[in-house]
Amino acid sequence: MLPEFWKNVYCELLLFFKQKSDMTMVPSGSSFEVSRIDKTDHAHLLKLWNEHGVQLLTKLESRVCPACGEGDGVFVFTTRDGYNYHNCPACGCCYFPKMLQFNVFEQFFDLCPEASLVHKKVTQNRISGLDDSSVARFDNYLNWLSPFLERLQNSNSSYPNVLDFGTGLGGFLHYTQSKGFNSTGIELDSVTAQVGREKGLTIFSQMEELPRKKFELISLWEVVEHLDSPHDYLHKLKELLALNGLLVFTFPNLNSLDVRVYGSDTIHVYGGDTGSGHINLFNFNNFKILLNSAGLVPIASTGEFSTNLLDLFMYIQGVSEKQIKGNTLDDIKGKISTSTLSTLNAIGPLAHIMQLETGTAPILFVVACKEEDRPFYSGAIGQFSELISNERQAILKKAKDSWTKSIPKYKWAFWK
Repeated sequence: MLPEFWKNVYCELLLFFKQKSDMTMVPSGSSFEVSRIDKTDHAHLLKLWNEHGVQLLTKLESRVCPACGEGDGVFVFTTRDGYNYHNCPACGCCYFPKMLQFNVFEQFFDLCPEASLVHKKVTQNRISGLDDSSVARFDNYLNWLSPFLERLQNSNSSYPNVLDFGTGLGGFLHYTQSKGFNSTGIELDSVTAQVGREKGLTIFSQMEELPRKKFELISLWEVVEHLDSPHDYLHKLKELLALNGLLVFTFPNLNSLDVRVYGSDTIHVYGGDTGSGHINLFNFNNFKILLNSAGLVPIASTGEFSTNLLDLFMYIQGVSEKQIKGNTLDDIKGKISTSTLSTLNAIGPLAHIMQLETGTAPILFVVACKEEDRPFYSGAIGQFSELISNERQAILKKAKDSWTKSIPKYKWAFWK
């Protein structure tokens, strides 16, 4: 969609930001706010974890690369919650090289009952139903999935059975049930699962507890990055797929500006203080390796969201809220010239489309199926591509309008 020249310009910008950042970069190879948590509670939990829990990480068994299975990763950085991340030289995946299971956090709660109380408080505070942004995001996902779901329904008149793996408090269950789907959830955090069940949702804490049935759609919304053995879980989930069933994922993109520039300063990189955090960071290529190892193939993908350019600009200057405690974006805006703000606002939509086109958006959306089921979706794959192309054309038009209104003196050939 974009001329090759502009893709090259964007890649040069990526290199510039990489060189300006003083973090150790990961070699080359917005997140879903399921857990809306108060910043004060988060800071409190982080403090308690660093005081009482982080030492538990030294006792964990080692693990190989979660994408390709190779060992001997290379250390790249330590997160604020004390996790040492490694990079796989074979496939480029970035990961925490230890087997991290929820019993670690149960031990932490035993060592620090105060942390357990804060965790339960945070969980209870999340019971607020679906906010408008979550509904809009789920609407968007169903729109992207519509070519595949229509193909499924043409061969099966009933609404598909949906399994939401890592359902949290069941937001997607509630949403899909309201659309007529038969929805079931799995949440490995027993405290969270119980809260969801108290809301009347069908949520299990273990895969073994599931009823004996198959699912046409299995969703993992920002889940795969939390799993210590994603390969094993994908194998199990594949066995739960109905004929021509789909697995659909979102996860933080290792190739995004957020990760490549901010490193451990981004919300996408943390080990976890009350449950497993983002211990696996994938890009599309090494995620495809993971899928293939489980007998699955990606049949469609796109990106979601874009990096906050104002925050990125200030991070390069060393004065963002990620670097100076208490420095908010509103504080920063008051110290920036109007022309700079106008320029950043003007190029925002262009940066958005370029991140989508170059595979560097903050979140990746991937649809997968069993290898033998791919031919069933050949027509739907083309419809999905057309749908995404139309969306990006609309973003491109917005980028052009934003640029020409904000900075009319420039006459870029790109817009002709």
